[in-house]
Amino acid sequence: MSMVDSSVERVETVTVIGAGSMGHGIAQVFAMHGYDVTLVDVDEDQLVTANERIATSLDQLGEDRLAVLDRLTTTTDQAAGLSGADLVVEAVPERIELKREIFEAADRLTPPTTILATNTSTLPVTEIADVTDDPERVVGMHFSNPVPLMEIVEVIRGEATSDEVLETAIALSKDVGKTPVVVEKDVPGFILNRINYAFWSEALRVVDDGTHDFEAVDAANRRLGFPMGPFEVLDFAGIDVFYMVCQALDDRDVPVVISETLEARVEAAAYGMKSGEGFYDYPAPGEYERVDISMERSQEYDPWQMIASAVNAATWLVDEDVATEEAIDTAMLTGMNWPQGPFAFAGEYGYDRIVDVLQRLYDETGREQYRPHDRLIEMAESEGPDGVAGDDI
Repeated sequence: MSMVDSSVERVETVTVIGAGSMGHGIAQVFAMHGYDVTLVDVDEDQLVTANERIATSLDQLGEDRLAVLDRLTTTTDQAAGLSGADLVVEAVPERIELKREIFEAADRLTPPTTILATNTSTLPVTEIADVTDDPERVVGMHFSNPVPLMEIVEVIRGEATSDEVLETAIALSKDVGKTPVVVEKDVPGFILNRINYAFWSEALRVVDDGTHDFEAVDAANRRLGFPMGPFEVLDFAGIDVFYMVCQALDDRDVPVVISETLEARVEAAAYGMKSGEGFYDYPAPGEYERVDISMERSQEYDPWQMIASAVNAATWLVDEDVATEEAIDTAMLTGMNWPQGPFAFAGEYGYDRIVDVLQRLYDETGREQYRPHDRLIEMAESEGPDGVAGDDI
């Protein structure tokens, strides 16, 4: 039985393992909200870079840089960083064995009242928690990048996560100014990356088969109100990161087709903004510049194909009791800056038309992601004359 209670007031000290962009962003946010934070990484240079980037971010946000940095300690000594923590947040790369190794150490070196959270974006929390003696105190807290700016935290219940730990993770997310979205069932990819795969893989498919190029697809998405097209987002987030997401889903028997275009970029080390080139070119590695896309090309591709694929994935999540429609729409609004969530889009376009698009794509490609979900078909059949699905679904 977990010894953790659900009082957020009992969490005063936070240790973040991993000082990459996610890790130092998480450390910054907790320090900004009054927590004493220890940032741990095996690489001293990474810690120096993290401190510099945190300082720059604090200045840009108008925060009291000295006061926040005074609450932040860095160390390469993992044992020392873990020993006094009330909350541990692991934020290392998406490699299951690396994460399990860290959780094994955290389980051994922290008091039994310490909450152990993983920032994994895709890997099941249960697989990570299995190496601990008390998996009840393990929870998913997936922040979105850049952490200081993005509102969402996906709070994921592992198979053994206690109610107290889940409630505390929700409360902590709110306490650092975030919107928690609860993922009630531990499936690979959770909400964000399950839908991101469905959405982005359709964009990659039409580039793979030569039907459209990525600029036309991005222009079409901007026409729908997205601040960035899918290829712009992939460049910003890291093409290699999404490639690892695809591999993680594929390894866990999620129906995935890994794009040839994506693989080619990864093999060429063209990861996007961080490498200076991806689908687009950038002034220098790590230097972002908004891409100039001609909106004259916005009619060449039908972006509702991407929306339909996303709606199908979202419907599966609801049917499997992973999350509610409201939680899913909130996740895509706050986590991916969508102009509205997939179910809001479906209500606007019409569930019957969404099903028609999916059926056409399924007939053309045979890909499982396009097979209209039974629940979605029912929603389309119960749709009223005003284009809104009935309340009985």
